[in-house]
Amino acid sequence: MLDQINSCLDDLEERNDALNAKLKDLLESNRQARQEFREQQRDAIREPPSSHPSQPAEGDQREQ
Repeated sequence: MLDQINSCLDDLEERNDALNAKLKDLLESNRQARQEFREQQRDAIREPPSSHPSQPAEGDQREQ
């Protein structure tokens, strides 16, 4: 009986360790994605898209 309980506890510990490792990987991946997103947002703010010379940017057209 004790051997079965011990075996079950060992199995649960292995599963827990595997789950923790996957969660750590997911957390790191999420951190990297957020950092890349922040960098893209920062770059977009620094370098606004240039408007095409033949087409006025939105809001540049005046009513006549």
